[in-house]
Amino acid sequence: MKTIELKTSSFASPKPDYLSVPKLLFSLREGAYSLNISLRKVQNLIATKQLPVRRIGRRVLIRRKDLEAFARRDHVSAGSESRTAQVTQSRVVEER
Repeated sequence: MKTIELKTSSFASPKPDYLSVPKLLFSLREGAYSLNISLRKVQNLIATKQLPVRRIGRRVLIRRKDLEAFARRDHVSAGSESRTAQVTQSRVVEER
């Protein structure tokens, strides 16, 4: 069998500039992936207005800065809120 070798031009075309620009808007699925949470959780965060979105036509998109702000924010779970309240109340009682 003969091996066929393909020759390519020595002048490779450079990548277009728009490929090197970071994304500004992400789909819900991409946002969920970048936050390492489920798509359903992202949908719940949007419904409760904890994560703002942009709507372009039918598409629902999340801005990069909103994803970053959400990731930086402190998130307290419901269970830890009640525990924090209990500890605070017990400290107030002890101080009296």
